[in-house]
Amino acid sequence: MELALFQALEQVGERLPNALAAERWPGGLCNRLFRVTTDTGHYALRLNHPDSERLGIDRQREQQLLITLADQPWAPTPLSVQDHWLLTPWYDGASPAQGAHTDLAWLTTALMAVQSIEISGEPLNIADQIRHLHDYPNTLPPAFSQAVLKHCNDYQLPAQLTLCHHDWHPGNLAVTESGWVLLDWEFAALGDPAMDLAAVCSGFDLSEAQSLQLADVLDIRNDRLQQARAMMSALAIVWYSANPGLAPAGAPDADDWLVRWG
Repeated sequence: MELALFQALEQVGERLPNALAAERWPGGLCNRLFRVTTDTGHYALRLNHPDSERLGIDRQREQQLLITLADQPWAPTPLSVQDHWLLTPWYDGASPAQGAHTDLAWLTTALMAVQSIEISGEPLNIADQIRHLHDYPNTLPPAFSQAVLKHCNDYQLPAQLTLCHHDWHPGNLAVTESGWVLLDWEFAALGDPAMDLAAVCSGFDLSEAQSLQLADVLDIRNDRLQQARAMMSALAIVWYSANPGLAPAGAPDADDWLVRWG
């Protein structure tokens, strides 16, 4: 780890004049994050996981997207970005409330701000992402695999696509009195807004009533939302199955998924 950090610091040296300290920061499953202190301020240096394909991440897509969004006040500014690391300013701020305490009006505004940005590129089909991760060796129950792949076969991308972050949760947001920044764009792409809404519902632990309220504002039919929630839940399960070393305690369970969505 130390060698990779020193190599990255050497490469981004012109962006980090007089680096004084680099502190490993907790959190994040895929990568290693460091808070770098200089005499001009603090920076976030992310060292990327070496096996992006197994994570379902396209680094080129992420890099292009960060550059495209650099002028947006709610997107992190990429100071140096390539396949092995990402350097941005350090964004202080609080994580927003979740569950029953979620500020739905604010969350709706944030979601609509992201989805309003027009981007080009190949869309990310969540069904294809599930199939890709499911192809890795796994011990998933056959009944789960059969049900999930049926969901994938029944799914079609809608005609209307938007920019989707796909990983909405309080830990990926830094909120201050002056604004907010949405972090960790590794899974973002042009995609189905219903999938992005499903990610919000899961990441913020929203109730059924809260989820339907958001869906109504975003003009997403309930049947599409339920389909998206089933598939995004399945995506989390196959992701952890493909990357068992990253699975935390209490990771999503295939048997529980079958009870609800199978």
